[in-house]
Amino acid sequence: MKTVIISAGDAVYFPLLKGLIISIHQQRPNAEIALGVLDVGLEPRQIEELRGLGVQVVAGQWDFNFAGREEIGRWFQAMTCRCQLPKYFPDFELLIWIDADAWLQDWRAIELLCRAAERERLAIVPELHRSYAHVYHMGDFNHDHLYDVYRMSFVDEHARFLAASPVINSGVFAMRHDSPTWQTWAKWMAITLRPNGAVPNKMSEQSALNAAFYFDRVAIVPLPAWCNWMCGQALPAFDGVAKKLVEPVIPYEPISIVHVSLDRTNPRNIRHGGSNWRGCRRDRFTRRCRRPPRRAPRHCERSPVPALRRGGEGGASMRGAGWDRDDVPGAA
Repeated sequence: MKTVIISAGDAVYFPLLKGLIISIHQQRPNAEIALGVLDVGLEPRQIEELRGLGVQVVAGQWDFNFAGREEIGRWFQAMTCRCQLPKYFPDFELLIWIDADAWLQDWRAIELLCRAAERERLAIVPELHRSYAHVYHMGDFNHDHLYDVYRMSFVDEHARFLAASPVINSGVFAMRHDSPTWQTWAKWMAITLRPNGAVPNKMSEQSALNAAFYFDRVAIVPLPAWCNWMCGQALPAFDGVAKKLVEPVIPYEPISIVHVSLDRTNPRNIRHGGSNWRGCRRDRFTRRCRRPPRRAPRHCERSPVPALRRGGEGGASMRGAGWDRDDVPGAA
């Protein structure tokens, strides 16, 4: 099946985007899978550099009309184009998306994404893991301000339901070009951008995808957290022997795709537990993860992961971040 890995970026995110592309080249076993990038504000020299790395660069467009489109900036096309990817890359049968603020440590996630998406289903990673602090606060429908985010796009009843449900993260996914899910996702994307009552925001496309899953019941194949590790939910641990980032709890599963979950207003900050982690270059980030953060995540009691010395359990040297502890309304 002809496959492409796609991301997007503008001039600000270019260093991150380039890092993702390089990590793919470092981990790929062969050149069978193509690389594509949506240009949502790249400079000409950056486009040429990407082409030199074997990337097919396609200019993003405005696929939806909505109020304030001119003021919001072209970077928002990375959100509006996501549910329209087959239009931008029509020569491919399977499309894999990876956010620019992520990188590959190994190829396992790509193999799993390809296998899971073979039958017109959406292969994607829910934000669920035993070390993610928010999992222990699901009863609070506004944990991590989720209700506030969903309320910008949907009526109160829908926003409350979605905020109390596990988030389906749109930062890494795979889907066949002929899957009906694309159309369902685009339908909800139009709703999040409707002229009366909706406020376009950087989570609009993810809100639309979650609505498509919970309200229209689109078929998904949920993948493990190591296929899209959300560092904003729990910082990984570092395996000093394997020299890799791993899940911060036993059995310390190696992470395949590291997603640093950046605040767009300052792409050099990794937001975690109210603290900013300077320097999101892969080498710097890996060094920072060798020691635990100064504080536990917000709203959590600290339950630190023990450091394992060389020769201890698993022969690894690791330090992890602390962590703590149906009916669908109005289905369309």
